[in-house]
Parts: sequence; C-alpha cells; structure tokens
Amino acid sequence: MMAVYADESESAEADGVFTMFGLMVDADDLIRIADEFDDMLLTCREKQENGRSMELKTGAFMGGKRGGGGQKFNEEKRKEILEELCGKAISKSMGLFGIVLSLEKVKLQKEQTEIASERSIAWHRGGMFMCSIIQKSMQETGKGDEHAFVIFDGNNKVWKLSENMQEEGEWCDRINMQEKAGKWYDSIYQEKNHDNGRKIWTPRSKPDRFDRIVNRTAFSVNSKQSSLIQVSDAICYVYRRHFELMRENETEVFKDEQDFYDGLFGILEKKRHRLGDTQDADCIRYFNAAKHDSFEL
Repeated sequence: MMAVYADESESAEADGVFTMFGLMVDADDLIRIADEFDDMLLTCREKQENGRSMELKTGAFMGGKRGGGGQKFNEEKRKEILEELCGKAISKSMGLFGIVLSLEKVKLQKEQTEIASERSIAWHRGGMFMCSIIQKSMQETGKGDEHAFVIFDGNNKVWKLSENMQEEGEWCDRINMQEKAGKWYDSIYQEKNHDNGRKIWTPRSKPDRFDRIVNRTAFSVNSKQSSLIQVSDAICYVYRRHFELMRENETEVFKDEQDFYDGLFGILEKKRHRLGDTQDADCIRYFNAAKHDSFEL
C-alpha cells in the first residue's frame, strides 16, 4: 500500500504557472517517515505566542517573511534547509507525480460550456492528471493488489475529484460549471494487451476505472497537521519558481535564484513518473496544449 501526499502552488499573475505534485511513500513506513519530517520541519516553523507551531509555507519561508518562519534564518540557511528537504523527500519517497500548467494556456483551452476560472480548471484537471499517473504507476508494478491513498491539502475542491473519478461519463455536470470526468482520462492509463498476436489498447470500463486509487477517492487533511503535505508544498514551489524564472521579465528574489532552483528541479525530476506511451486522444492533446512549454509530461 502506498500513500501520496499532494499540494499545489500557483503564480499570482494571470499568465503565470500552476503546479501540482504528490509525493508517494510506502504506507508501511509512513509513521517513521512522517516523524522524520516532523523533526526536520520543527526547526523551520515559527512559534506563535500561544505556543502552537505554524506550518511551513515555502514561498513565505524562502522570502524571509514572518508568516513562513523564514525571518529566523539568513538567506544561505534558508537555501540549505530547502535543499535538505528536497533531498530527503527524494531519498524517502517511492516516486513523485504531478504537472506544470500554464494558466494562460488553460484559459485558451477553455470550452464554451466551461465558465469556471482557469485556476479552478487547472486545479481539477491537474488533480485528475496526477491521479491518472498514480493509477498508471500502480498498474505497472505487476502486483494486482497494489493500491494508493491520495491525500490533498484540505479544501472544498477535493470532494469533486472523488466525484470525477467515480463518474461513468466524460463530463460531470454541475450548477454553473462542467468538468471533465472519469472516462475522459482513460487514455492516460489505458493498457495494451495481446489480441491475435497484436498489441491493442484495451478500453477501460467503470469497474477498472481508477481502481488502484483507494475507494476511487481523494482524501484531505489540514496541512498544519501533516508534515508530508508541507513537503509537497515545498516541491510545488520549487517547480513553480523553476518555470517562473524562465520568463524574461521575472525578477530574481535573491542572487543566482534561477541556478538554485534549476539545481533542485534536477534532483526532483529523478523521481518523477512520466506520462509514457499512450494512444492519441482528446485528453492527451489537451494536456500537451495546456502544459508549460518547457515541461515534459
């Protein structure tokens, strides 16, 4: 059994970057791994006057802001802590799953029936893409009983992912919005099987759609209570800054910031699961059109 802890990060600008990533850990080692990150993050957290620890918010932390506890450390120490955090995340994890979307391109891909904001669409599509890659990874283990829990930072969007995974058709219809649902994502994790000596793509059906995600459900937890969600936040921020700093007009927050995040990006990419072989389908074309130009699915 595996557990995937996921979070997201997004630029403030309308033409900015949206990132969503989940870190997979072996559920048998979950308590030990969580304890290790708890101990590590304790040194990064700011203590409130009432004695409760605040969560690590990587953007605020790296900016040296009080809300993220970053004001307690100088720039070099903050960089050292983030490097150590990413290194430990990779060494302790079973894999990294996620996507980098361009908010401008998500807006360009909106259909006439979609009146939700591009940020909301990016969250739902990004979450479904990530769950699809997790499903694909679980299939490729060769173990028929291998499953994964998917746990997000708690918000009111999480339950919709569960509904989308359980939906039979290609759309979920809701008041004031429509979202792509279960069947639309089949092509991401569809498998090839032998048929009269040929390998063909086998259609998915409701019983085996997202059947490697426990209960076909996205769970949620308050990020303040989970060090692994905070680690995922750090990973999302690293990816976001790596791609933001590719823009010509992006200003570095500290000297050689681009080189710093390029280095961390290279470390994290070693464990990221890719899309791999798929058949041509609307879903695949959509993500190729909506992703950041420099991100490889």
